[in-house]
Amino acid sequence: MTSRNTDHNPNVQVVNEDSENNVLAEKIRGSLESELAQNKPEDDAFHTINVMQNILDGEDLLKYMEQTDCCTCDRCQADVRALSLTKLPSKYVVIRKNDTSPTISFYREKYRMDIISTIMRAAEEVKAHPHHGQERN
Repeated sequence: MTSRNTDHNPNVQVVNEDSENNVLAEKIRGSLESELAQNKPEDDAFHTINVMQNILDGEDLLKYMEQTDCCTCDRCQADVRALSLTKLPSKYVVIRKNDTSPTISFYREKYRMDIISTIMRAAEEVKAHPHHGQERN
């Protein structure tokens, strides 16, 4: 085996024997695999989401509240949101972070009418019994 340092870079070593090249290649491969494992992208991570809450967060509550002549103050908006979430069934799914958008799109189409009607009923109830301006215990 003969090896020499290059004139341009003292950290680079040229090895002329095949078996020594295999050893160096294995060390390089091992080092790269280790580095990749440490820098694993978050995209492969799983997380749990409540589909109904995620879809509700994307809906324009103000539009539906205005259609029912419900007050649109911050407190009434919060009450409509909370009441809607209480009335909707929880639908939890475990998905990869990159798959959130397609999954939500699928369920949005499936449950859209249920969610809208629940928001409308909640707005009617909040309109009938508003809590704004009141301190609640």
